[in-house]
Amino acid sequence: MARSLVEVELLAGVAGDSGAESGDIERFVQERLSNELPGELLLILRTKNVGSIAVDITDWTLTVATGMRYSAAKNSPNPSLPCHLEAGSSVDFQVTMKEALLNFRFSSDQHYPIYQVEAAIQLATGEKFQSTPHALPTLPSEPRRN
Repeated sequence: MARSLVEVELLAGVAGDSGAESGDIERFVQERLSNELPGELLLILRTKNVGSIAVDITDWTLTVATGMRYSAAKNSPNPSLPCHLEAGSSVDFQVTMKEALLNFRFSSDQHYPIYQVEAAIQLATGEKFQSTPHALPTLPSEPRRN
């Protein structure tokens, strides 16, 4: 029996008048902040079906160490769920970085600061896949963490 195999990446991106671009979260955010690129910063969850069978994604979330989860799965411009993904194909889900970070910071316990975030998806089979954890970006209006 063929097994589902999905890779999940958490990227940063910017959407502007000239289109969208994305890249490694740590480098992209620092480059964006130092060069003041126009557009809104995004967190992008990229899912690649590297297995040999099609899968159906039923949920996607951003999660922090406290177990707090955030998803904008029902918001445009994200694909509707369940999202069918053929073998060899990929799909991106996105949320504005400001919206996600403010949600995490507003909901967090001040005694347990949040420093990392990871992306996760769930398939119709019940299988779950997640990205590697990434440092939580700091927006220009927030104090920098050391």
